[in-house]
Amino acid sequence: MNCTIEQFEDVVAKFKLFTESVNIQLSSESEGLRQELIVICAELLTTVREEIEAGADSII
Repeated sequence: MNCTIEQFEDVVAKFKLFTESVNIQLSSESEGLRQELIVICAELLTTVREEIEAGADSII
């Protein structure tokens, strides 16, 4: 499946929001992984937004 970089940004943003809003008890290992996932999503969003600002028309 191909998507535009803007569509990819939208998916990552929604996934980040979902991981931030998890409101269940997690083991310490699971909570650590959830926090890592939030950081990864944030870094990925930064990179994607930089690509958009640079005018990249690439397809992911």
